[in-house]
Amino acid sequence: VAALPTEKPRRSLLEKLLAKPGVFFSLVFVLTVCQIRWFMEIVTFEPGSPLPYLLTVTFSFLSVNVSILATQAFFALFVKAPVFPGIDSTDILQIPVALIYCVKNESFGMKERISYSFSGNLLPNLHLWILSDSDEAHGLREEKLVQEFRKEFGEERVFYRRRTPPYERKQGNLNDWLIRFGAPYKYFIVCDADSLLPEGWVLEALSIAEHPANSHIAVFQSAIYITHENSFYSRMQALGQFYAQRFYFVVNQAVLGQSISFGHNQLIRKEAFEKITLPEGI
Repeated sequence: VAALPTEKPRRSLLEKLLAKPGVFFSLVFVLTVCQIRWFMEIVTFEPGSPLPYLLTVTFSFLSVNVSILATQAFFALFVKAPVFPGIDSTDILQIPVALIYCVKNESFGMKERISYSFSGNLLPNLHLWILSDSDEAHGLREEKLVQEFRKEFGEERVFYRRRTPPYERKQGNLNDWLIRFGAPYKYFIVCDADSLLPEGWVLEALSIAEHPANSHIAVFQSAIYITHENSFYSRMQALGQFYAQRFYFVVNQAVLGQSISFGHNQLIRKEAFEKITLPEGI
């Protein structure tokens, strides 16, 4: 197996310093203390009144959050995103992978989104699974859609399961699939009904997941960007989403060695995921 170029960019002394969790949390602590001291200077503490103390405690929690966000934004100016090596091998083409779309009562757009994601990532052992928690009326439409997909991509590659009644929402849906149908797969990809995967994404994610240096990672989360932002609200959402990922998630990964999982648009190592036990009824 030939490894892709894995040479990491050279980091300056400042980058190395900022990549230390101790430095990150020290700055968060200093900013929090400064905010609380400022707040206590402008609040009048009347004898016998608990209100100023309650306000101080409430402000303390808010100031911690503000301090974390401010520190992340500052660190993002200097910290670079970690480089995850990948392998270049035809062996990964044969790895069994399930592309899972979790759907519930979707009225429009589902066919276009799923077709786009699946057709652009047609690896030999990639199977499409549509896991439905829809009602009967939507279920009938989904069954027709599945027949169309089977004609287009082959019956052996497209699978459909609707639960009646649904239990524990999305995580129950996935857990049920893992128990009943997950055995043949080494990885699975979770998508929501409105998810889109770009062409070649599955192959790139697999190449990273299969590299020995990344064997300790269970979830490979992609960046998520909002498309078709036609309204003012959606454009503001798209802008916020872009900078949140540019600032906060890169810093979390670089400093803490891990970042947020959105629960969709991600490749998951099945063996590791099966060891997670969630409380029942959620």
